[in-house]
Amino acid sequence: MYEMFQVDAFASEVFSGNPAAVVPLRDVLDDAICQKIAEENNLAETAFVRMDSKTPSIRWFTPTEEVDLCGHATLASAWTLIHKFGWQTPIYFSSRSGTLTVHQKDLGWGADNPLVMDFPAIPSVQGGADLRDRMGQHLQLEVEEVHTSEQDLMVVLGSADQIAKLRVPQPCETLGHRGLIVTAVAEKHSELDFVSRCFYPDLGIQEDAVTGSAHCQLAYYWSKRLGRNSMRARQLSRRGGNLILTVEGGRVHMEGTAKLFMEAKITVGR
Repeated sequence: MYEMFQVDAFASEVFSGNPAAVVPLRDVLDDAICQKIAEENNLAETAFVRMDSKTPSIRWFTPTEEVDLCGHATLASAWTLIHKFGWQTPIYFSSRSGTLTVHQKDLGWGADNPLVMDFPAIPSVQGGADLRDRMGQHLQLEVEEVHTSEQDLMVVLGSADQIAKLRVPQPCETLGHRGLIVTAVAEKHSELDFVSRCFYPDLGIQEDAVTGSAHCQLAYYWSKRLGRNSMRARQLSRRGGNLILTVEGGRVHMEGTAKLFMEAKITVGR
């Protein structure tokens, strides 16, 4: 019998942000069982957190495979350790992508204190005209730039309105990358700096609600283009979610809140 918590990450209220399942563990759970639980949950990510040391280990599974990095499920896991198991921050998660640190801001009594994650920045390289034209044809839109990284293919469009109205062909083109990011600068006079949407068909996720790991690449790109280290972003999925981002010393600090949706107990091997 295992406890499980479903937490909406990067959310100010339930039914928004990106839902993740968190399964706290005291011992080792077989990889195949982890994958079956993630498939059964059918959420973008299920996180498994070993709590048997001061440095908990974290693993993330989509419905189809284990992944190297996931932001929203890390935020959800930190929220769970703090609010359900009494952990203090900072929390240092051991992961495939190295040590990931999460601390909680103290905004005072009664405040919805946000969590801040420290993730690696992911640089990207601008592609040439052929790649830009290929993605423009795929999306049936004029594309400003296309960038590639070790992680995602990123397409830059001319306006936030294009991002909101975009209908990505299925299956969408990822050109061998983990997924496809589409992004644009925010509208003038907005409190935001940029917006985005993210698609991961090869991971069993047609469109992700709010993708923390994608903002490792997005924040790095927009900090260079906008000439600022601190930014506000929104992912324009159906559920939507906001992030506050700071790029510093090759790292991206992502700030967001989370809300508990469900507590459950799961049985394995019965």
